[in-house]
Amino acid sequence: MKCNFEPILIGSFPHTNSKQITSLIIRTLTKYPMWAQLPNKSFKESMYVQYSEGIPFFSINESETHISFSNPENDPETLMEFIESAENKNKNKFAISESFASGLYEFYQNKNNLSSEIEAVKGHITGPFSFALAVPDENKRASWFDLNLRDIIKTGLTMKALWQIEFLKQIYDEVVLFIDEPYLASVGSGMTAIDKNEVKEEIASFITNIKSEYPDITAGVHCCGNTDWSIILDSPADILSYDAYTYGESILSYKEDLMKFIKRGGKIAWGIIPTSQIINGLSEADIISQLTILLKEMEKAGFGKEEIRNFSLISPACGTGSLTESEAEKILLITKKTSQIMQTSV
Repeated sequence: MKCNFEPILIGSFPHTNSKQITSLIIRTLTKYPMWAQLPNKSFKESMYVQYSEGIPFFSINESETHISFSNPENDPETLMEFIESAENKNKNKFAISESFASGLYEFYQNKNNLSSEIEAVKGHITGPFSFALAVPDENKRASWFDLNLRDIIKTGLTMKALWQIEFLKQIYDEVVLFIDEPYLASVGSGMTAIDKNEVKEEIASFITNIKSEYPDITAGVHCCGNTDWSIILDSPADILSYDAYTYGESILSYKEDLMKFIKRGGKIAWGIIPTSQIINGLSEADIISQLTILLKEMEKAGFGKEEIRNFSLISPACGTGSLTESEAEKILLITKKTSQIMQTSV
């Protein structure tokens, strides 16, 4: 994967018109275009519901915007059918329908409009840790603490990822898949009784299972909060994506892990464009200044300028689904402009 400070995006946008935002993404990102998640269009497009089709025991209450799991032990037949479908790699059982991802299908409809400069298409999926921590069981406890549900979630999301990759390969053969894990910010925070090693193992095995079917894909892990970065750096992930605007130098606390990650070909998506209303008071120059300071710290840590260029991507700090459409579009354009400046000035 070619970096050179190329721009890449995080999935969500506040738009409800999939044609409008897809067209803008394709025009702006010529090398790594992606499909847009549109949570404001429908509750079905929110980040946990969007990937729930085909995962048994998952319940959606759209009127109350509530999701939960029921007890798998109450329906062993459904559980067995699910396990058999996964073991047989029956990807179509885990398809993402258009009503759950209108941006994905709009992206497909625009496949002939992609730039000749394209290097890969980008997809995204909610990671198994965040999914299991965010969605409660029937007792209102996080599903993460039920080992049966945890396994169902990881298996189901693996199949959803495989289906999505196959779908995206109909658009372009090279695929980048970001695994969104916002709840990694809770690891080590004292907020929850979570074993870091268990989280590390779950995420690593999730990526390994996907790559065993599609070894050519580029897998990224995105966390928009601060966390123990060794969880990602020591995993089979190819890209670490994080909020570099807020937590820029935090990864330098993991210098040894970072060195190993880069040495094996790992990339960093510097989320240097803030995805909050702070953006309204910032210019490209402000962002470039902050990124330059961060990259100088990387040089002090032992990374050469050309080396940094070769593993660096430019991205927003997180998705823009909670902002206004104009703010989200500004962030998209600033991401592109920041990339262009970095490519010519560093």
